Amino acid sequence: MVRHLVAPSPTEGGAVAILEAAQARSAMLGTFLTALVVIVVVVIGAIAIAAIWSCVACCRAILRDGRASFVRIPDPACSHPTEHQRTVQLNGWADQHGFAGLGSFECTNGGFYGVWKHCQHPTILYLQGVPYPKEGGTFHSEFVTAFNNDVSLSTSMNSAGNLFPKRPGRYVQTFHGADLDELHEHHLSAKAMLMHVGRLSFGHIDLPFEGGMEQGSREALAFIRSIPFWPIRTPYWLFTRPERWNGLTIEQQHRRGWIRLPGEIAELTDA
Repeated sequence: MVRHLVAPSPTEGGAVAILEAAQARSAMLGTFLTALVVIVVVVIGAIAIAAIWSCVACCRAILRDGRASFVRIPDPACSHPTEHQRTVQLNGWADQHGFAGLGSFECTNGGFYGVWKHCQHPTILYLQGVPYPKEGGTFHSEFVTAFNNDVSLSTSMNSAGNLFPKRPGRYVQTFHGADLDELHEHHLSAKAMLMHVGRLSFGHIDLPFEGGMEQGSREALAFIRSIPFWPIRTPYWLFTRPERWNGLTIEQQHRRGWIRLPGEIAELTDA
């Protein structure tokens, strides 16, 4: 028997080619989607790990800061020459604006503080090296005015100053990148606003600089730990608050409804 081989028609050949091309595209699409899913899973996993790590690190920092103490440095020129040089550079500015040096201090959780106090008002200027500039840290300056033991105003170059929520009566404004003159002007404006609109006046202060800093750290820790689910909320604060609050004056924070002034707090307490 003789078999006759029948060649496929052009139409059938074209259909086969189209089918094979479609199968190849489908395989490529499947490979691409699989790779995309793997990448997404890896990215989400990395973000989750980073968030957990940040949460743990911040929680540890909060607990550490709450136990911080401040010790006067007897000879900073010898023990902290880099930091001392920066304080010497600020002495001229401080003297011109009515500030007198209080000395240099070391925080037990890491950090150097060069401190000046205004000769007429309860306002502190300090230069902070975090943790230590020679170890890769940075310097920033901050003004702090204590109206009384319960109410204070802080104006800082460090946007991390608004990293965590503050208890009522602790007013903080940050201006990353501002120079010392700009920072001082922001502080004076906010102080005037609090005294006029917030009906504040200067009262008695019980503690010296180091005692006030230690008490402030303990109070901040206690308030943060009083917030429900604070360890879980810490990553959100870490990634949103510094950027969102930076550059906003106390007046702007008040207009947005983010803070209450002392008079408003008193009215709520009396209600």
